Amino acid sequence: MQDSIIFPLKGQSYNIAFPTVGQYRDIQIAKQNLSMNNYGGLFRSMLTESEDALDMIDIEANLSILCPELIKVLKVPFSELGLLDYTEIRKVYREVFEPWWSEIMKILRPQPLNAKVEVNGDKES
Repeated sequence: MQDSIIFPLKGQSYNIAFPTVGQYRDIQIAKQNLSMNNYGGLFRSMLTESEDALDMIDIEANLSILCPELIKVLKVPFSELGLLDYTEIRKVYREVFEPWWSEIMKILRPQPLNAKVEVNGDKES
């Protein structure tokens, strides 16, 4: 597991360090704020458009908390990015950030949610 990654964008490189507990919480709060407390509803809808919106929310939340210097150099607020500029960021995010973030999630949740675990000798789902 890498302690940090380099996020390359438009000829610049941005260092993203392993999140702290506070940053992780802030990311989750940002997702709720950016979705106007509808993150779960978007997730449950399973519509392609909702998946796109969730990607936009996730990218903005993660980069705003973990790499604010990248957000600062954008010519406009993230929500006002053109779709072509956004897709360029999304491409790098998927190639560089998501695999690294998946490893972080394995640290937080080493067993799948649906795995049975024993608690005081009882099995639970």
